Amino acid sequence: DGFNKALPNILKYYPEHQHQLALEKKLVLQIPQLTRLPSLEAQISNGSVVGKNFSIEELISSYFGTHSQLPLLPFQVYGVDWLSSLDRAMLADDMGLGKTFQALAGISKMILEGEVTRILIICPRSLVFTWYAEIKKWTPYLSATAVIPSGNAAESVWKSRTGKSQIIITSYEQLRTNSNYMIEQAQLVVCDEAHKLRNRSSNLSQSFRNLSPQKVWFLTGTPVERDSEDFATLFSLLLPKIFTPSDHKLGIDILKSRAKPYLLRRRKSEVLKELPPMLERQEFLELSTEQARSYREMLSDSETSTLVKFGKLRHICDLDPVTGTSTKLDRIQ
Repeated sequence: DGFNKALPNILKYYPEHQHQLALEKKLVLQIPQLTRLPSLEAQISNGSVVGKNFSIEELISSYFGTHSQLPLLPFQVYGVDWLSSLDRAMLADDMGLGKTFQALAGISKMILEGEVTRILIICPRSLVFTWYAEIKKWTPYLSATAVIPSGNAAESVWKSRTGKSQIIITSYEQLRTNSNYMIEQAQLVVCDEAHKLRNRSSNLSQSFRNLSPQKVWFLTGTPVERDSEDFATLFSLLLPKIFTPSDHKLGIDILKSRAKPYLLRRRKSEVLKELPPMLERQEFLELSTEQARSYREMLSDSETSTLVKFGKLRHICDLDPVTGTSTKLDRIQ
């Protein structure tokens, strides 16, 4: 089963348990109960979003107990199965069709089946904690950590985290400067907003080549089939044995034909009937005491022009500039 397939790869990074296994011919570990997800503030304070060191018990707990099925739509089920069946693939669905969700479901499937134990997710820095939050929301049984160290700490942080978490989330800036430290984690590499790699002469593209991953999934909602050079560069990274950057000379139609088995792109118009209806709900909120005070003061300001005053009043309704209080933010938290 998945656990038996995964265990040797996990033990590689826990040599003390390798020794135990060799002596006892078996490995007895206490599997912790999965607990309720702590708040993001608690996760930040205990270090789990900035490179937490996981124990072997936390890693293997994923393989025990029952896990709820992710609520996938039919076209997303197909996308997950398609991704999971390929070592190299580009999921290029339109924005809003759940590429992150499909990739996460595929990652979970690959981990639980023991196909991979180390995943590296590379995305824009602004999305690092979005990925972390999505993982903890939908697949809390997986171990995940964000690794975005700075300066001289990079080498020690990366070396201490590699292999100690099933999923490491990092940024393209880290890829550019610290790719050498990511190689061990790069069993499955998932590149979100993969079109950022499309410049073949950039340091980013070369750093990606240094990873030499076993499996690669590219995610992008930006149409890549419009420019033959971008298309050829991306597929030379995804499938270096089939494509080269100079293949752009063949033209986009030939490139698309060759890439067809490895490229899945669905437009919203194609799956519209499967999408749930959009729900809109209006809520009317009272301003906080501080916001109301600032609002009244701005209304009584006779020196500010009407147009400028209107903009400032709208801003106050979002956030009080003096105290930082916000009824809207309180409501959505």
